[in-house]
Amino acid sequence: MTHKDIPVKEIFDVKFIEDILHHKVVTVFAKCMVEIGEKYKSFDIPIGYGQSAFYIENDDEVVIGALSFRKLEYESTYWIHCAYVDPIVRRHGIYEAMYHALLKKAKKEHVTRISGGIAIDNTTMIHTAKSVGRIPISINYTTIIKNNK
Repeated sequence: MTHKDIPVKEIFDVKFIEDILHHKVVTVFAKCMVEIGEKYKSFDIPIGYGQSAFYIENDDEVVIGALSFRKLEYESTYWIHCAYVDPIVRRHGIYEAMYHALLKKAKKEHVTRISGGIAIDNTTMIHTAKSVGRIPISINYTTIIKNNK
């Protein structure tokens, strides 16, 4: 089975956060947040207002992979906010299928770029991104501001 054989579903442009909180795609993003844990606690929630997501379910209708994104109109860019594939099914074309669904949508909507950040030490995702044709173009720096209560 190739990535082209994997059925990909889409959640369109979230307008009300309550709608997404009850969607089963949230479970896979919750796993993502647990996996990245304290190290990346400055990351935002993986899907929210104005975002869309592609996701894949297994035969039991459990979400095993999800990729959230938003369109940045001013740059004609899709920004990948979060991508997660359950560790049990990694290396089986799940991310590739979701990414190619996004690429197809981008071409249809005349979007000129797909971008997104990857943690500098996430070598697995860096390799995966390169395998679908993504190229590194910048390094982003973050300042974590501690709450002064």
